Amino acid sequence: MSYLKKAAVIAALFALVAAPSLVVTPAATAKPFAARAIIACESGGDPRAQNKYSSASGLYQFIDSTWRAYRGDSTASRAAYASVREQHAAAYRLFADQGYKPWSASKSCWSQLI
Repeated sequence: MSYLKKAAVIAALFALVAAPSLVVTPAATAKPFAARAIIACESGGDPRAQNKYSSASGLYQFIDSTWRAYRGDSTASRAAYASVREQHAAAYRLFADQGYKPWSASKSCWSQLI
C-alpha cells in the first residue's frame, strides 16, 4: 500500500473515531443512542436551528429549560448558541438520563433512519 493510501486510510479511521457515531452507547445505559438520526429529523444538521413555535434550538432541538438542566459546563444560554461539541455532550447526558423520551415526538422520523 502506498504512503498516500495509508495516510488516507488513517485519516478515514480517525474521522470515524472523532466524529459522533451513528449509534453510541453511553456507559450509563444499555440502549444505543442514534444521534445522527435524531439530528437529521430535529434540525436537519443545523446547529443554529430554531423552532419558530417554541424555545427549541440546536442540533437536538433542546427546549431552553432542558438545555439549562443538561448543558454541563457550557455557558451558552440556549443550545443554538453552544458549540456542536457542547450540544452533543448535553444530548448524551440527556439520553443517559431519560433515553429516547425527549425525542419521542419525532420518533416516526428518526426510527426509520436507525
